Amino acid sequence: MNNQNLPDDNDLRINLAHLPAQVAGPKITNDEKATRESEDLDRERTKQDLGHQRSAYRWILGAVLIWLILVMTIIFLTGFDVIHLSDAVMIALLTTTTANVIAMLWAIIKYLFKTN
Repeated sequence: MNNQNLPDDNDLRINLAHLPAQVAGPKITNDEKATRESEDLDRERTKQDLGHQRSAYRWILGAVLIWLILVMTIIFLTGFDVIHLSDAVMIALLTTTTANVIAMLWAIIKYLFKTN
């Protein structure tokens, strides 16, 4: 057998010093950590904002519904002569009710679907 074709012992050595870094994956820099933390905080803030938006929506919608039920009750009581309101008061009641309902629903829509 000819020893000239065989590799030298130094050629067979494997440099193991680089293995742990390659196995562990790339190192994360402080900037990347800060970016990830910022993204996590943004996600959490968005989640909280959605919760607040839902509760505000429910509260305003509940207030509008109660107001409409109250106005409808007044209209029915006036129609059945249980209470007497002049035409001017009825017009003012219906006008302000319509304006309030439209304004509150507009505010909800603008708040829920705001553009950045």
